[in-house]
Amino acid sequence: MIKALRLRFLFIIFMIFMALFWGQEKFRTNIQTGVCEDFDYEKWVCISGFNLKTVPFFMQLIDVKTFLFVFGLTFLGSWFNKGNFSNKIERASHLAKDAGELAATIGAVISFSGIFFEPSLHITFKYIFVAYLYGNLLGYLLTVISNYIRSEEESANALDQSSVTP
Repeated sequence: MIKALRLRFLFIIFMIFMALFWGQEKFRTNIQTGVCEDFDYEKWVCISGFNLKTVPFFMQLIDVKTFLFVFGLTFLGSWFNKGNFSNKIERASHLAKDAGELAATIGAVISFSGIFFEPSLHITFKYIFVAYLYGNLLGYLLTVISNYIRSEEESANALDQSSVTP
């Protein structure tokens, strides 16, 4: 199973990497955060604003607490001792998306229940959409694994049926 999926996962990771880090005909390694008041669309940079910082883009995608929350809810809600393994993985893929939505909703409720401070909205939306990202990525990867396991099961069943002579 691992050998067949290795190349696919590498290609999937490459495509996701390109979608995230390739923009304006160059690789994005850093990103500006803050509240922009004057943006230069030709250079794709903010000229003036509030609390502007240039930070590594990759670090903006990492939030360990959110990942553990989404992964934990997915595992706790979908893993049982009985049942077909491919069905478990498929159910877990759907639950991962739901866990991402739940984490995003909890983040939104917590963030918007407090004092409203407009310049901090970019931080709030970062956490909300990172939760969606983790839920969807986990769900997608589990779907790929489930599809592979199902295709293996189907090919094994086809071999068993073809070996039976009437």
